[in-house]
Amino acid sequence: MISINIYEIVMQIVNFMILLYLLKRFLFTPLISFLDKREETIGSAISSAEDNKVKAAELLEKQEKLLKDARLEARDLRQKAEEAGKKEREQVLNQAKKEASQLIESARNDLAQDVERAKKELVNFTGDLSIKITKNIVKTDLSDSQHQQVVKSYLEVGA
Repeated sequence: MISINIYEIVMQIVNFMILLYLLKRFLFTPLISFLDKREETIGSAISSAEDNKVKAAELLEKQEKLLKDARLEARDLRQKAEEAGKKEREQVLNQAKKEASQLIESARNDLAQDVERAKKELVNFTGDLSIKITKNIVKTDLSDSQHQQVVKSYLEVGA
């Protein structure tokens, strides 16, 4: 038959309670504190990762803005350099044109002076030649004053 021994039941209950106390004290409490610490570590890691993600997004946006500004500045500098180059080229061309026109004018003046000098030399040469021819024809010597009159008359006739 089945007999129920109360002493054994009480001892089993006491043993079970001692086992529960020991399990709670040495297993559950450290395990729960470990899991709580682990949860806090994971939570802080997640929040730190989210903060880093936000900071990275802000930094990326800032870098993109700086890059855009740098590109705009480079474009402005290039345009200013091109404009300065155009102005300088125009100045050089204008200066060259001015110098060329001055050279042409100087050459024209020199040429005009050379033509006048050549005319005078030609007049003097022709005057002397006509006097020599006249001397040969007349076989007389003319004085300087007569010589000047002959040249003047010859110039008046020739003009």
